Amino acid sequence: MVNLWSAIEKDAPSNQGWAELLSSNQNYVTGINQALADVLLKPKFTVEYTHASPLNQSPTSNVRLIGDFKFGKHRNSNDELIDSGDYQNLLTFNLALTLYEKVPRGLRVGQLRDAQAALQYDRKLGPANWLNRPVFSLAGYYQYQINNAILEFDKSTFAPGTDIPLPRPADEVLNSSGHIGIFQAKLTLRLSETVSIPLAVSWSNRTELLKASAVRGQFGISIDLNKLLAKTGATNSQ
Repeated sequence: MVNLWSAIEKDAPSNQGWAELLSSNQNYVTGINQALADVLLKPKFTVEYTHASPLNQSPTSNVRLIGDFKFGKHRNSNDELIDSGDYQNLLTFNLALTLYEKVPRGLRVGQLRDAQAALQYDRKLGPANWLNRPVFSLAGYYQYQINNAILEFDKSTFAPGTDIPLPRPADEVLNSSGHIGIFQAKLTLRLSETVSIPLAVSWSNRTELLKASAVRGQFGISIDLNKLLAKTGATNSQ
């Protein structure tokens, strides 16, 4: 939008009307950016409490805390640091804890039934005016459950609350008792709006078949088919 108005300003006759129009447009863009920053950069937190009394089972209390925190400034065309909705950093977390209100008979455990924790940090690299900025990410996931099948998982192949890929669906890989920890460091190089190259290193204290520490490197090419098909459809319609 700024380049378009710059072109108009260059080719149009110099008069008071154009100057006022361009000034109004700049004020509008600045106002929109500030309004977005005021909304998007505010921390968001959600607290959830659930009481469950399953039939013939001990009642439980579950507490979950979810939040995201966006922060960071980038430089405008005058190399000035400004707040913008195009934030540099994003920190998200998801914490959950389930306690027995009354420990079941026959179990030699405390009140803790299960726990989950997910944390992810994303950092955009390079100047704000880069069209396809690379992103560096750190993500971690931890869970504990005293018995199998206590925690509920979906068919997703990512660790809950993160973008850490799993070798199989979460309801298969993570459905086991004890402690499970997964950590990933990733650099995503964006070649275009639809094509990116993720480079990642992952660590886990468990693997799919062997309960032992493991380090795994990952490399691949990711294509966003939705954006690609949308662009192809728009090109064909012209």
